[in-house]
Amino acid sequence: MRVDIAEIELNFGLAPFVGERLAIQMERATSAQAREQLVTRLQMAFERAIGDLIDRDLSSPTADQVEKAVQIARTRLISIPGEALRYRGTMELFLARHLYRGDPD
Repeated sequence: MRVDIAEIELNFGLAPFVGERLAIQMERATSAQAREQLVTRLQMAFERAIGDLIDRDLSSPTADQVEKAVQIARTRLISIPGEALRYRGTMELFLARHLYRGDPD
């Protein structure tokens, strides 16, 4: 998935030894396939790092939250908002709003 955010440009310095090691690794990726694999590994590492940095409410809902929301939606014949399936904070609001009306179990 590609996300373009025109308003944000990230520029940050790396410690010299980190930049040097990354440059060497990039030089070693001589084929298109090797470069693609390196880019994929960098992307995955960056995504993990971002996941550790973002606020909890912006993280993905837990499997238990999604399961409970699906139970509620089926029982009450309602839909789950798309944002609730993407963000834990919105899912928590959805569950809080519907659970006080009675547990669907």
